[in-house]
Amino acid sequence: MQERHSVVPKEIFQHPSGISLVPEVVMEGYLFKRSTNAFKTWNRRWFQIRDNTFLYSHRNNDNQVPTMMEENLKLCLVRQAPPNIDRMCCFELVTPSKTHILQADSEILCKGWIRALQRTIQHLHEECIHNTKEIPIFDDDKNELKHSPATTQSQMNDNGSEGSSEITPRGEGNGQGKIKEAFIRSVIAPLSIREFYIQTRQLAGNTICCDCGCVDAKWISINLGIIICIECSGVHRSLGVQVSKVRSLTMDSLDCQQQDVMLSLGNKTVNSIFMEHYDKHKTQYPLISGETSRAEREIFIKAKYVHKLFTSSNKQRTNENGIYFNESGQEDDILSHQYLLLPTAETVSVKSFDRPESRTSDCSEGKFDKSDSDDYFNSDKITESIIGGNMAELLKCLAKGFDLNSIINGNTLLHIAVKNNNQSIIEFLVLNGAKINSFNEDLDTPLHVAVSVGDPLLVYQLIKRNADKSIKNRRGFTPLEWAVESEHANVVVLFRLVDLKSECTNTDSSNTMLDENIEDFLINLQMKENENNLSNV
Repeated sequence: MQERHSVVPKEIFQHPSGISLVPEVVMEGYLFKRSTNAFKTWNRRWFQIRDNTFLYSHRNNDNQVPTMMEENLKLCLVRQAPPNIDRMCCFELVTPSKTHILQADSEILCKGWIRALQRTIQHLHEECIHNTKEIPIFDDDKNELKHSPATTQSQMNDNGSEGSSEITPRGEGNGQGKIKEAFIRSVIAPLSIREFYIQTRQLAGNTICCDCGCVDAKWISINLGIIICIECSGVHRSLGVQVSKVRSLTMDSLDCQQQDVMLSLGNKTVNSIFMEHYDKHKTQYPLISGETSRAEREIFIKAKYVHKLFTSSNKQRTNENGIYFNESGQEDDILSHQYLLLPTAETVSVKSFDRPESRTSDCSEGKFDKSDSDDYFNSDKITESIIGGNMAELLKCLAKGFDLNSIINGNTLLHIAVKNNNQSIIEFLVLNGAKINSFNEDLDTPLHVAVSVGDPLLVYQLIKRNADKSIKNRRGFTPLEWAVESEHANVVVLFRLVDLKSECTNTDSSNTMLDENIEDFLINLQMKENENNLSNV
């Protein structure tokens, strides 16, 4: 059987008839594949690592098109199967959504397949380096970041020679000659994947998975601000985007505001909130580790983020309807926050009145111990957190059960954040369920408020998050009409560019020229503002 497996090109081997000897094949041979259905049956298939893909097929059917095990091996992890598998010589291919269990014919072949797949995945990461000059290479054995040998633009000094490769925080330039570059980075361009990886891993607790403590943590939840491992990321994905929005730390590019959310929180901060009273629940919900099964992992993570059990000082239980009770057996009252989603009859635009039930929203899903939460629901304290950019305090309120769409002194939290032009807090609120088209007591949307502030960058952030530009406020103005009325010329120009982009996208979706025009427009505005600030110093 071992004669049917090989590593190319270092080993010479005999192929079975019907299989051509091609240099693209790294390794091939028979493996048993465990099905993902309820019966968990094992099927023998012919596997190949070919052209940086992992394929399998029926060996006796030469006309069959091979099936691709996973479309993107870069997002996968290969390792020995856990000891609870009832077969020998098994390994697993772990993806963000599922785990494939495979069995080789011997322990030697099992290790050979693991090494071959790991090298293939490493090669795919190295290819990204050559293509983008920015994506990091990772050493899975040491869990370390290796730097690309290519010199990036940020590593060049004014004379064009290689300079310091030290990563500078966003928004800090290297002198007056670098003002424009610094503004491009701080206003439009996010940190590179490499820079963002380094800065994120430097936060307290971010060298391991936030949930199970696994050291191989290369996935993130951008709304919770945590780093997690690939196994926990699969559970987070199953919770739905309303609970956790999962991205790859080493593959996905985030915009500036999303990166700011990640850099403002971190595993230690988030665990201090979601695990605050874990000791009272540790008997029923033991800590998970890298060896924990998927089922146990789901139970713990759901208790932590969906039911938020560990944020309460009282032990809680649920009845058959999922209603939470405290230890005394009394059912907690539902904390329901009413907030305006739609304008009243006096508003000119009534296009959103399709569903009357959507005029208000009741936050009845999250039950909590109110005696433990009252301190965090002080309106002045929440407002101060928004104005001061205290994201951790807002996350604590969210974990305690506060509805981010509540009205405080006539405004939603999003309206308050927009009014104070705190774009990181705006992003945090939107990522965690704040309604982008909600109304305050004056029936202004956050976009109307952004227009009143007069900052085109603030307006553009809301537009990118699908803020509706056609809704009219109490005075009968759309955001564009309100910008004209308020004489904010730069905001008007931005709206015109965005509308032009939408028209062009409908006819040519591949045209990115207008995206560049919008970015150039915003950069030039910030450059002029910076020059004015320098001249006034």
